[in-house]
Amino acid sequence: MADSALSYGKHPQFEAAARATHSRPALPVKAPAEINHSVILAGETDHGADRRRFVDAVESIGWDVIQESTGEVLAVKDRSTMKWERHTEFISLTAVAGQKLGNTETSQAFEATLRELAQDHQPDGDTDVGVLSRTRVLVGMPSDGLTINRGDRPVQRVLVVGDNIQVETTLLHDSTDMVEYRATLLHEDTSPMSPRRVGRFVQRLIEIESYRLIAYLAVPMMQSIGPRVSALEAKVNEIAERAAADPRPHEEAAILTELTNLSAELQSIGSASEFRFAASLAYAAIVDERLESLRENRIEGAQRISTAIKRRLDPAMRSCNALLRRQQKIAERIGYVTELLRTRVDLALQDQNAAVLQSIDQRARAQLRLQQAVEGLSVAAITYYTLGIIYYLVKGAPLEAWGLSKDVVQALFVVPVALLVFYGLRRVRARNEAADGDVEEKE
Repeated sequence: MADSALSYGKHPQFEAAARATHSRPALPVKAPAEINHSVILAGETDHGADRRRFVDAVESIGWDVIQESTGEVLAVKDRSTMKWERHTEFISLTAVAGQKLGNTETSQAFEATLRELAQDHQPDGDTDVGVLSRTRVLVGMPSDGLTINRGDRPVQRVLVVGDNIQVETTLLHDSTDMVEYRATLLHEDTSPMSPRRVGRFVQRLIEIESYRLIAYLAVPMMQSIGPRVSALEAKVNEIAERAAADPRPHEEAAILTELTNLSAELQSIGSASEFRFAASLAYAAIVDERLESLRENRIEGAQRISTAIKRRLDPAMRSCNALLRRQQKIAERIGYVTELLRTRVDLALQDQNAAVLQSIDQRARAQLRLQQAVEGLSVAAITYYTLGIIYYLVKGAPLEAWGLSKDVVQALFVVPVALLVFYGLRRVRARNEAADGDVEEKE
């Protein structure tokens, strides 16, 4: 079976697809542990420079790179692990300091590597890059005292993963722009969780925090372009009213020009916002999935993490989606008004063409009547000149000897000559009309 399978041609993208099915595995976490994570917006263009910079950075501080691919690099030192990942529009850096809380050495290595990676992605006025999200997850036992003192801060506290873990967070950024989650493994003595399982749980927390913050990138853009979209919508409505008022032809041309300009402006707004809105909606959907996978159980007196996150994230994403649909509706309305005006212009052109054709038909009839009048005159003229020739012929003939008068003979020729000329012209006209009909049939 194996040999026969090898005889078939393998798809050129099979290897890449197979790697993608097993990409981005969660790092195992052995409690107690401290996990630091950061997201750097780096754009969609990846030339491998970030990966090479990460490798150089960790090797320069004594870490060993044990795995390297296009989208992932894994480095280790003692019981700590650091991982670099490339995503669609950002890169992420994760450091796991295993079996120790407050591992200063690993935290310092993480911060030093983060600074190296951020050098290539300094924010400026033209690019949307830079360090965006910083997350710390502390995993420990009940004896490690990870409970957050409430004080004046709201604390979200839930039981997750079948009540095996208690998670606490304020969802607030500290002085270093870090959001901290604290996870206490409650039943390690009776039903311990494997490092892989704890690692998957930690990865879900990290993804929730990272993706929710990236999703919020659409909010400033929404607030920026919202007034522009409102002004654009008002202009389109005003133009639609003018178009419905049966404008004159020169006014229709001016309206079409305005609609073209508004359509160009709308395309400019859409090109800058559609990707951000679509990406934020996709990130928000991932956050919803990860929150659902936590399987939260409420602790009396504390708010669920999902409730705190979704209470703000869902309205923001609905507003972005509404603005995105609003732009689409404005584009449709511009298309409808433009089509209406074009239809009116086409009807006006048809009326003008009909008037031109009617004028041509009238001129053709006038020419026919003139031709018929000229034809009658032509018969008289040709008859006159023909009789003149006959007169000279008769003039030289000895008609008196036969008892005939020259005037009488000439008078006898008038009717036959006129009839011959008339029928001759009719035949020539009929032959020309037949020739014209044959030409039209060929065309």
